[in-house]
Amino acid sequence: MITDTYEAHPGEPWIDHTLLVADLAEQFGKRAGCEKPAIQAGLFHDLGKRTKKFVKILLRQITKVDHAIIGAQLYSLLADENICDDEYVYVMIQRVVAGHHSCYIGSRNDYENSSGLYPLPEDFSRRMITEDDGKEQAWSSEEEFDALVEYIDDHNLLIPITASDHPDFDSTNDPYHRMMYERMLYSCLVDADYTATAEYVDHEKYTGEHFLDSGKCLLTLESYYSSTINTDPEKPINKLRAEVYRDATVAGQNYDPGLYTMTAPTGLGKTLALIRFALEQAKRNEQDRIFVVLPYLSIIEQNTNVYKDIFGDEIVLESDSNIETDERLRSIADRWNAPIIVTTSVKFFHTLFCSHVAGLRALHQVANSVIVFDESQTLPDKVLTCSMLALKSLSDHFHTTVLLSTATQPQYHFRKQLEGFRDVKEVIGQKDFLYDRYNKIKNTKVDFDILKGHVYSFEELDSIFKDQPRCLFVLNTTNKARNFYLYLKDKVNRQNVFLLTSSFIPARKREIIKTVSDMWKRGEPCALVSTQCIEAGVDIDAPCGFREYAPLPSIIQTAGRINRNGNGKGYLLIGVLAEEKYPEVSYANGAHISMAIARENPDLNINSLESIRDYYEAYFNHYNEDKIELKTAIGNEDLIDIQSNYRLIDDSAQATIIVPDPLQRKLFIEASTALTLSQYCLKQKDMVKWRPCTMNVFLTSKTRELVDTHCHQLYFHTVLGKIPTTWYIADMDKVYDEKIGLCVQRDGINFFSV
Repeated sequence: MITDTYEAHPGEPWIDHTLLVADLAEQFGKRAGCEKPAIQAGLFHDLGKRTKKFVKILLRQITKVDHAIIGAQLYSLLADENICDDEYVYVMIQRVVAGHHSCYIGSRNDYENSSGLYPLPEDFSRRMITEDDGKEQAWSSEEEFDALVEYIDDHNLLIPITASDHPDFDSTNDPYHRMMYERMLYSCLVDADYTATAEYVDHEKYTGEHFLDSGKCLLTLESYYSSTINTDPEKPINKLRAEVYRDATVAGQNYDPGLYTMTAPTGLGKTLALIRFALEQAKRNEQDRIFVVLPYLSIIEQNTNVYKDIFGDEIVLESDSNIETDERLRSIADRWNAPIIVTTSVKFFHTLFCSHVAGLRALHQVANSVIVFDESQTLPDKVLTCSMLALKSLSDHFHTTVLLSTATQPQYHFRKQLEGFRDVKEVIGQKDFLYDRYNKIKNTKVDFDILKGHVYSFEELDSIFKDQPRCLFVLNTTNKARNFYLYLKDKVNRQNVFLLTSSFIPARKREIIKTVSDMWKRGEPCALVSTQCIEAGVDIDAPCGFREYAPLPSIIQTAGRINRNGNGKGYLLIGVLAEEKYPEVSYANGAHISMAIARENPDLNINSLESIRDYYEAYFNHYNEDKIELKTAIGNEDLIDIQSNYRLIDDSAQATIIVPDPLQRKLFIEASTALTLSQYCLKQKDMVKWRPCTMNVFLTSKTRELVDTHCHQLYFHTVLGKIPTTWYIADMDKVYDEKIGLCVQRDGINFFSV
């Protein structure tokens, strides 16, 4: 008989840790409908610590022992149909237990083994290597196995799991439901294990879940809206904004959890309308928290600040790679344990689809919540289908509301894999009528130049707008935008010209936007040359401008920055500029469809939902670019394919560069000094600390040459040696200019390679 002297951590009785993990896992699992399987996983997760080899681990006599697989093997052997009546749940519990310290995917080949997903070794005394980083199984002998089986039986560690304890996966016939349920179960176990360990080892007292008080937040929001936003209510554009806000309120008060859209033109106050909808939903359906998901780091801070101004710092958590948290907030951020979480789509979908422990820990918090996506049209084609089906699974099976908010709502049902999205319910009551009135109030002429073969030169473009003191130019690539900026500034000496691209640190972007916006409000002459980074979440108002041909949603977003508040008349010219280039293939495809639609209808009204529907019908019928398919097998294939391939952003094609912008000069010098001393080795905490002085660049052949020549690559220091990262630090004052971004300087002259 195994004695009860086993420990989970030095000085902590095994049974204390196990019961606390099982209790926490049950609490976390209630919202996701997996509390019984979560308890079972909690009771079995550390059975491998009741072995001689793990005792030696605690005594620091040996290393690299896989204790997690022991619980999975025992459950695989002992849990017959009387213990667990569902084959899917039986498999899930094994995988979750086996991977709770690394990755919850086991070997795809083991599933076919007749003895279960995790078969027992043929010889318990023989050293066996597992898939967890080359560790060896914790078994020492068959007697140890017999003793553990006896312990399980004596202490009733096997819990009967029946039909009432889990979903009927066969009836839903939704592989995304099974996948997400298993991820939720894994998240519950991992979070419970981490939380219990932190409480004992790090003395971080678990203070419970920080749930949303939706009633109180609604009162706060209404007070803010009445005193700050709802001024000058008779102004026509403000009437439309009030209507959007009102429709969002009514829908939130009356809808059950589900998948919804909120379609309203740019500049009609969706930032506040969507949070009002979310709060009303949370109140009506007793949901625990709200997630606001935004496409870009460049706009997340401004939205977070708006929400913090309304609700307070204790209610709103910003969760992204830019945030440096103190010890008090770190566990809250790691667990998404806040009433309102503002995060990026990259971070959110990473949590949905990744396979590693830290990334999945917070996933269960998404159950019984409200998720609102602002600028939802920005999801990339290559992952669109699996992203949307995962969101639908959350709304169908986890008491979660999902709202997709944008001015250019994609018609997902035209994509053959998403035909079921045809009947998604809309929050705005009379959206066609709303767009018609918006078009009249905006009073902006959009001129599609479709003359065959005509390409504008820089000289022609300047000539067209030379008498316009305030204008916006949006070009498709960073290089072209920079060259046109320099042409206006140096060749024609245009007064007050600014450049806005992704080649600036966040603080510089914010400064440029504020400077230009303030000058336009004062009526001062000023031109802004930008890439499409101006299109999402930037409240800026130019009387006129030019836009290179682009996907129609991008054109519409740019038009939303022209005469944004309906003051006077606006003008936007759409044309082809010299050296026609696009950021990527899907962007080029969309631009060519926009050209084709404009060619058929020169008087195209972009503020028409019919135009948007026509665009997406043509686009989705021509281009179905999903690279990932979710298989329906019980085994691991359905999970591995997505985890291995899902990427919103291809990290390998990007570099993050620490640059010497004067706005963050002190931080850059600190980073440069520290990295030189450490032989350019980087720590995870440094990536957060130094993020404010970084910029991202896509690695083309030219930019890769620039980076390799004028920047130092950074490394992680591990027991295996130095591992290269995608982070670099620039040479002092050689590859960055505060006015133009990334460049190479020679003898005071800038040479561009981006």
